[in-house]
Amino acid sequence: MSECNLALNANVNLKEQPNGLYVHGSVMVYTTETEVTIEEADAPGINPSILLLKLTITPNPGPMKGTPRHFSFEKKGPDVSQYTQVQVVSNQGESCTVNISVFG
Repeated sequence: MSECNLALNANVNLKEQPNGLYVHGSVMVYTTETEVTIEEADAPGINPSILLLKLTITPNPGPMKGTPRHFSFEKKGPDVSQYTQVQVVSNQGESCTVNISVFG
């Protein structure tokens, strides 16, 4: 599996306490058994206003069929308002950066 397709959106809600950042997306995988996990990257990126997330795609054998696999990430706390963008980098080499929509 050398390619993947990412779709991504990110929102921060400043009206709720604690403030919350919500990232939702999907990635196209090639078997229905493929697993997808997302987590905050161990090392932050060079720009502190960009939240860096790591998407791990674990292919598992199965019938070949293009299937969107959904994922989500949440982060709570007052520091979420510092982010203006989210970048998701997959272990397959794909990346996607989106601006964060702010509510509140």
